Amino acid sequence: MPNKKLEDGLYARRTVLGDDHIDRTRGGLTAFDGEFDDMVSKWA
Repeated sequence: MPNKKLEDGLYARRTVLGDDHIDRTRGGLTAFDGEFDDMVSKWA
């Protein structure tokens, strides 16, 4: 099930930081830091 807050946060981060940065960052996530990145995105 899609998470609206996460989608909105990623849209905001992509707008500010650019697609390349977000793709590179999200592509290297591990189980350890993935939840933290999701939290940051949800609150962006």
